[in-house]
Amino acid sequence: MKIARWNLIMAGVILSSLLMGCSHVHDRVGTKVTLYPVTSTLKLDVTNYRSAQVSIDHFIAHHNKLVVTQMVELKYRGKAGLRLADYTRNALLKLGVAKEHVHLLASDMASDSFLILLTDYKVKTSQCHYANYHSLSQFTDDHGCSVESNRWLSMTNPERSASISMDTQ
Repeated sequence: MKIARWNLIMAGVILSSLLMGCSHVHDRVGTKVTLYPVTSTLKLDVTNYRSAQVSIDHFIAHHNKLVVTQMVELKYRGKAGLRLADYTRNALLKLGVAKEHVHLLASDMASDSFLILLTDYKVKTSQCHYANYHSLSQFTDDHGCSVESNRWLSMTNPERSASISMDTQ
């Protein structure tokens, strides 16, 4: 009885090792990703405060999706520039932008000027090959390339996954 059980266990071990020896494992190759920074700016000389406010409101409305998700730099010079920067910061906070995403910086621009900067990162992934039935059996194509590429393209902040520091200080 014990010998039969022992033979059964040994046969199971030998059979499973033969099956594992036949499996083919490929090294994982990641998707090649290139991040391109795209910066949107608005620079104003604050001679007419009211028209500058209107320009800022239009800029924020036009770049609404970026303003909510990306870091915003507000650079100013002079009292009028600081007043406009405070107006912009308050408008962004009312929209729901996180306080940590708005950076207010004094600059060495011309007197009484204001600059708002938004940097968005666009993702460019490598081209995936078309997978068909025959390529799946040959283990030659980059299986999972389309899924990985789409994952990178769908990210709101790809620079965080790529470990790009966004500190502006």
